[in-house]
Amino acid sequence: MGRRFELRTDHCGLKYLFDQPTLNARKARWLEFLCEFDLEIKHIKGKENKVAYALSNKVQEMHVASLSIFQPDLRQQIVNHTVGDELNEQVKDKLQNQRLEKRYEGYKLEEDGILTYKGRIYILDVAYLRRVVMDEIHQAPYSGNPGYHKTITTARKQYFFLGMKRDMAEYISRCMKCQQVKVEHQHPAGLLQALLVLEWKWEIISMDFITGLPMTWR
Repeated sequence: MGRRFELRTDHCGLKYLFDQPTLNARKARWLEFLCEFDLEIKHIKGKENKVAYALSNKVQEMHVASLSIFQPDLRQQIVNHTVGDELNEQVKDKLQNQRLEKRYEGYKLEEDGILTYKGRIYILDVAYLRRVVMDEIHQAPYSGNPGYHKTITTARKQYFFLGMKRDMAEYISRCMKCQQVKVEHQHPAGLLQALLVLEWKWEIISMDFITGLPMTWR
């Protein structure tokens, strides 16, 4: 740009980006790009930052708008699959007969037949419906494939089903986009450890097994 400028951020750690003795691959790419500019990074505390996060707010509004369009179709699909869900039938029966036990507190039956728990839609024990919800939260274009914590936090604001944490973790671990793009934040493995030099032959015998090979006709 040819001019020195000041980069203001509420991320305190960025102040020390240029002073770190060791860098991983991602930080090295960042520094390679930033070295083209004459800049000074200045930290501003969150409470002192009066500028609205316009881009973040826009994405959040888009997310809420998309969910508001997505939910009516989902509610209709839930109504079509209500038969056969054990928990759904048990809670509805107790609500209609006014025999609600303590463990079922928080459940409510909406006018359209949808069961909710503390204001959140109960997703039936149907693999297709739960997969639709997880796809909408994790893989929609506006979501950006968030990690486990952001995905489960967003899901808990809108929906509820038994085993949500387990299903979400398994779903994200199988997400192909996350496997291809997101790196692991781990320290390097270190130097290779040399094998011990044996003093006599046949002192140690080892054997490697190769399994899972494809079947061949030869």
